[in-house]
Amino acid sequence: ENRVDLVVLDEVVDAVNAGLLDSRRLLDVAAMRGPDVEMVMTGRNPKPEISEAADYITAMTAVKHPYTRGVASRPGVEF
Repeated sequence: ENRVDLVVLDEVVDAVNAGLLDSRRLLDVAAMRGPDVEMVMTGRNPKPEISEAADYITAMTAVKHPYTRGVASRPGVEF
């Protein structure tokens, strides 16, 4: 049996903010998932309707990062 219990939509909030995906469509898809499926949506500055529908919201803040020392983003690490 192929059972999915976790769906990660990486940077989907940014896709909504950029106008690439309608927030209503995203919320409709999220509502269709099974009751035992956790859905993680990442990205910054979610629209109010996405925040309202969320069970958890985490705001990550960099405390220390190589970028502050001039190290450029690297494939496989930052993207």
